[in-house]
Amino acid sequence: MPKKENTQNNVMINELVRNISSAMELFMTNLRKIDFSKLVNNFIIPLESFAEELEKAKNNPESLINYLEYVKKISYYFWAMPYKIDGKSLKNIFDNVNSEKEFDSYMLEYFTDEKIKGLFNDIRNKVSQKHKDLFEQITKSFENGYYALINIALIAIIDDELSFYLKDKKTTTRKNIFKPILKKLKRVPIQECNYMNIIILEMLDNNINIIFENIYFDNISITTEKITRRHPTQHGVIYSKEKKDSIMLINTLYNILYTRDYLLMYENKLSYNRKEEKFSCEKVVQDV
Repeated sequence: MPKKENTQNNVMINELVRNISSAMELFMTNLRKIDFSKLVNNFIIPLESFAEELEKAKNNPESLINYLEYVKKISYYFWAMPYKIDGKSLKNIFDNVNSEKEFDSYMLEYFTDEKIKGLFNDIRNKVSQKHKDLFEQITKSFENGYYALINIALIAIIDDELSFYLKDKKTTTRKNIFKPILKKLKRVPIQECNYMNIIILEMLDNNINIIFENIYFDNISITTEKITRRHPTQHGVIYSKEKKDSIMLINTLYNILYTRDYLLMYENKLSYNRKEEKFSCEKVVQDV
């Protein structure tokens, strides 16, 4: 019996060797047919060039690859794109901060009196007519440090300016309002769109979502440094009196007004499904 088993094993081993030999012979035959000059020219050299370009992009603070990283990082700190900041400044900040508190401290330094003045002027030129008087009072309150009043007033203006996109103006929620628009914009080939518009809108969407976070009054729990939230603020339950919240909200309003310039086709195009708790977007000219 053992001899029979040995014979069977030998047969299997011999068959395996023959199969491997045949496979190696076929591999070597095909290998000899390969034009290695084409392989180098068409694959290896382009791959090396791609690696070089990727490294250049990583070292360029204004590159798309870095801005995609900025979107992710700024979402941790609950801001929209800071007013008139450049990629170099953003990269420097993100290289030096590790918390929301540290980022807010940088923003308080970044928003100098001169920048605040420019920010107010730009908003003044864009804000809806019905909010102009209230916004003028906000600017005066900022000069006097009345940040609690500013934060309450800004929430009201932000809430209403976002209704620009809503088909039903009685819709009260704003969370994820830009999600269906972003979904459409991201379908456009990158060579046919302004990717910075998408990046700025994505930052704004993250920022809006924290401001309009669902807060339950029977168990209020806000874990971020900035405590401004639309629901409890408008109901007088809790509100912020901090300057950092004021600047964050002023910056949010600026982004809302200026992203509208390239989103005019979405006016009155969003509907909210209460059952599914999400927005949907009607077709716009670009969809046809």
